[in-house]
Amino acid sequence: MAKVKQVQSTNERAVSLVTSNFSAARNFQQTWFTKFTRWYELYRNFQSRKHYEGKSDLFVPVVFWSIESTVPKLTIGKPKLRILPREESDVARAESISKLIDYQWDEIGMQEKLELWVRNTLIYGTGITKLSWEYSRSKQFDRPRVDIVDVLDFYIDPNATSPEDAEYMILAV
Repeated sequence: MAKVKQVQSTNERAVSLVTSNFSAARNFQQTWFTKFTRWYELYRNFQSRKHYEGKSDLFVPVVFWSIESTVPKLTIGKPKLRILPREESDVARAESISKLIDYQWDEIGMQEKLELWVRNTLIYGTGITKLSWEYSRSKQFDRPRVDIVDVLDFYIDPNATSPEDAEYMILAV
């Protein structure tokens, strides 16, 4: 019975810590989320104000045009990653790893994800990716997985100056 109470107490402390960190990050990022929403509205050509009665409400989609014409320029072509061997005996292995990375780039649809990441970066000024590993014995695959994260679903330690020195990062799902 004492062990159950200890586990409950530990769980309650963990929930309290996560809730506290989430609230701090959300409060800190609220002004950024407001900006992100406004920037997305500019990209999607939302008109928040109407002009004078009887006059045209012409809205030229300059932001959309600028971003959509820049994305292909930044993502054109598939990058060729070449793994360099450290020693003479590593040449064959390095060649195999280069081919594996090239195969996995296509297999996980990385080109489309790269375009989405670049688009988010141009709209919001930042782009967030989540890299993990996907394994399934039944489906016979073992490969990297890349997900593009919505900036409004990502919360980071307000005291951090970079992801490397953040005590925590939270992804809302």
